[in-house]
Amino acid sequence: MKKIISKIKRKLIKLYRMTGKRPRGSIQLTIDNVDKILGDRKDIKFFKIVEEEDVEIKPARCLEEDYLINFQPFKVRGEYVLLDINNREFSFRNNHLFDNNLNVIYEPQIEFSQLTISKQSLSRCKKIKGTVAYISNTVPNHYGHWLQYTLPLIRIYWKNIGKQNIDYYYIGDCPISNFQIETLTKLGIDRQQIINYPCKADCSLIALRYKIRQNGGSQYTDIFTFRFLRELFPISQNSSNNHAYKKIYVPRGNVSKRKVINENEILNYLDKLGFLPLVMDGRTVQEQADIFSNADVIIAPHGSALHNLIFARPNTKVIELYSFNHFDTTNFTFASYANTDYYYVIGEKVSPDHISPVHADIKIDISKLERICKLANLV
Repeated sequence: MKKIISKIKRKLIKLYRMTGKRPRGSIQLTIDNVDKILGDRKDIKFFKIVEEEDVEIKPARCLEEDYLINFQPFKVRGEYVLLDINNREFSFRNNHLFDNNLNVIYEPQIEFSQLTISKQSLSRCKKIKGTVAYISNTVPNHYGHWLQYTLPLIRIYWKNIGKQNIDYYYIGDCPISNFQIETLTKLGIDRQQIINYPCKADCSLIALRYKIRQNGGSQYTDIFTFRFLRELFPISQNSSNNHAYKKIYVPRGNVSKRKVINENEILNYLDKLGFLPLVMDGRTVQEQADIFSNADVIIAPHGSALHNLIFARPNTKVIELYSFNHFDTTNFTFASYANTDYYYVIGEKVSPDHISPVHADIKIDISKLERICKLANLV
């Protein structure tokens, strides 16, 4: 009974917070259009940030029939627009930043109609004194999104605005996850500085990243983001520890989408090669970093757990298992920056055509898995 009352109470609070207003559109900013769109505004100061570095990227290795241009060397480049807004009518709510006309301040390449926020009612705001920086997105509680997209924005704010000039960090209108607290604590950000409710501030900061497309449309995270994250949890010095897990298989964990439907078959094969399955769910970021930094070989289906390749040692062998037609290159990017030996395998088509490729299940032919393991000298 108490659970039912608590659930009803949460719904009532959520309804009370809604203003009935809806977003009107979006303002998509890049370093190329920000002058034209915001150049005349006195209440907004903006920075155009471009970061490049020559980095040797090794091509991924795969079976001949699985070759894709996505996993070839790429150019390391990051582009950001940073807004320093002195307008109290701007607001953080529903995981986004809105201007005084209720337009979403957003990065390019995604149309307003494609955003979930375009169909939502906006929440009421609490007024905050001081400066609030945006570290959220459409799914702020997602471990992979947090590491790849939102937490690294802090580096941009501190480099251009200064840590001492920021009072709070807005992570979205959502419960605060343990991994968010752990990583922010590592950065010296107190729990009291974390805002997870709608608000308006004296000064609002938002950094927008432009996702540069290369190799037929693939996107690659910049190496500066990688270094920022890696320095938070330095590589373990216990790599020679006999108790460390040297050959690991990392399952998807408790998920409802993109399941590995023949995982038992995969586990049976890998068990013969001495692999141990280790789920990352429920572990601290430090524990995950230690596991990945101690491993000699890591095999896993595509997913957020493999973002922990940020912490892998050079020359670690990595084999990523993909579904039939979803080829996100984030883990390949992190594996490249960590100087690992990266391999991938493409699975069979098992999901109906109406299922989004992002959500399609994974099925790996065991004969292909055996061949890629031989290619990686694991057999």
